[in-house]
Amino acid sequence: MKIDEIKLLYDFNDWADARILDACARVSPEQYAAPGAYGRGGLRATMVHILDNLW
Repeated sequence: MKIDEIKLLYDFNDWADARILDACARVSPEQYAAPGAYGRGGLRATMVHILDNLW
């Protein structure tokens, strides 16, 4: 893999992270904590899962 391809992937990840965090900032605390109908159990649980896997 070339360095410019790796940089592109990091740039995409930064862009996607910003979109996810922006979306989280728009919901109420109740919506953020509410259980979800699919996935990991809701927005909060999904964010915990994502952040846990990053570290």
